[in-house]
Amino acid sequence: MSSPQCPQNTPPHAAFVRLLLKHEPALRAYARALLPDWQSVDEAIQEASVTLWEKFSQLEDESGFLPWAKATVRFKCLSVIDRLRRERHVFSGEVLEMLADDAETAANSSKQETPTANLPCPPRPSPLGACPHC
Repeated sequence: MSSPQCPQNTPPHAAFVRLLLKHEPALRAYARALLPDWQSVDEAIQEASVTLWEKFSQLEDESGFLPWAKATVRFKCLSVIDRLRRERHVFSGEVLEMLADDAETAANSSKQETPTANLPCPPRPSPLGACPHC
């Protein structure tokens, strides 16, 4: 890879690190738009960084780094989404509606019951069994 900003004698790892650090905020923002949480973003960015490093010699010009990196991040995000989908139990819309109906029915029936806070308390036994009125 040759570039006016990157001299010919610059080691490839230095050029890679410089480009990755320059574009990391944009890559993280892109990944966050696709993923549900920052932990997943970290995972996708880490996996993408390894792949980008392994294929860095294939990059022809550093001006193409960001689009190339975004495509790699996109595929890593899709892999993370697939893994999350397999790990989590996601209910179908039908099941969610049934759960919501059951919860609503339970909430309505509990409103109709007499709350125990309005019931009189039972009399307290006096100490040693003595009658408190004697």
